[in-house]
Amino acid sequence: MAVPDYSRMDVSTPAERRNLAVVERLYDEVINKRDLRVADSLFSSSLLQHNPLYGEGVAGFKDYLSGFYFDQFADLRVSIEVAVAQNNRVMAFTTWTGRHVESGAELSLPVADVYRVWDGRLIEHWDMTDYTELVKYGVARPETTQPADPLDKFGTPAQLMNLGRLRQYLDDVTIADLSRAHLYVAEDFVQYTDDVDPGLAGFIACFEAFAPIAPDLEVVSTCVVAGTHHVGAIWTGYGHYPQTGDKFVLPTADVYRMDHGMLTEHWGLVDYTYPERLLGFHPKNMLRL
Repeated sequence: MAVPDYSRMDVSTPAERRNLAVVERLYDEVINKRDLRVADSLFSSSLLQHNPLYGEGVAGFKDYLSGFYFDQFADLRVSIEVAVAQNNRVMAFTTWTGRHVESGAELSLPVADVYRVWDGRLIEHWDMTDYTELVKYGVARPETTQPADPLDKFGTPAQLMNLGRLRQYLDDVTIADLSRAHLYVAEDFVQYTDDVDPGLAGFIACFEAFAPIAPDLEVVSTCVVAGTHHVGAIWTGYGHYPQTGDKFVLPTADVYRMDHGMLTEHWGLVDYTYPERLLGFHPKNMLRL
């Protein structure tokens, strides 16, 4: 595993550092080094798994990991792009790469995971990825919705300040009114996703691209994790497609770097399964026209 950039490993307490270390071992030892035996020491025997593709408990996790990812991608690697810890939860934004054994296609899949850690063990797991990238390998998005985790309103002053600022941003900046975006998003906003152009202008343009197809889009969070320098979330946008009135669903995951109350950097992913099904084309194609 490549040496992580610890400026992107956001922990605020020694306990959070230990919790992050458990997650790092999962990616490094279990996945990159393919040692499934280590999973037994990292997961709780009562693991609550919210992605049905992974089955139940530790056995389900190992079966899906080996039966799909290990079998189909012999050189599978996971790298942590950024991670945020708050109390007993850790959110990791990762990239899964490898070459498909049968087709030779290159996988480069962003994945967001949120883990709850208790007494050194992973006891609960939420995740998000773009399943339109996995359909070609025979994996369809589960139809079930992962349950929301109540907002954690405890932490250091910096964590709570960033959490409060994110909540203000969600209330103040909507797809219907972007006039106050400059109060939250830096002019030189850095994008680590190729779907969206950089800067405040790119941020606004992305929202404007979705406005005609879901003008009433509102965000409902599943998990929010606030650190000293970053905030991360798995959430879903809900709205309606004006031409038909059909429900528009846009699952997303984002991590923002915070600097003096401003969003300055962004790692993000969108699952385009529902929009592609509704519109008949992949909306990613319209974001950078």
